[in-house]
Amino acid sequence: VLAEAWVRKGDAFLAQRQWDGAVLAYLHVPVFFETEKRWMPPALLGSARAFRGLEDLERAKKSLNDLTADYPKSAQAEIARAELQKFRVV
Repeated sequence: VLAEAWVRKGDAFLAQRQWDGAVLAYLHVPVFFETEKRWMPPALLGSARAFRGLEDLERAKKSLNDLTADYPKSAQAEIARAELQKFRVV
């Protein structure tokens, strides 16, 4: 339940373009709730988007690559692959 709450909080910050708050919220999941595998893909995708908002493109790419490597069959992995393609185009 707490892992989901942190993801939802990150989503709220992301929607408000509060990148720092979003990153901090999303990163609670891998740090404190590592065993909550259901919430790792949304946390990784959200953190990548927040890092991109902060213009920290290396960390954004790392989060997306971690997501596709560790959770390749998740719905978020498909989105991450598409977002990684955008990095290659730029």
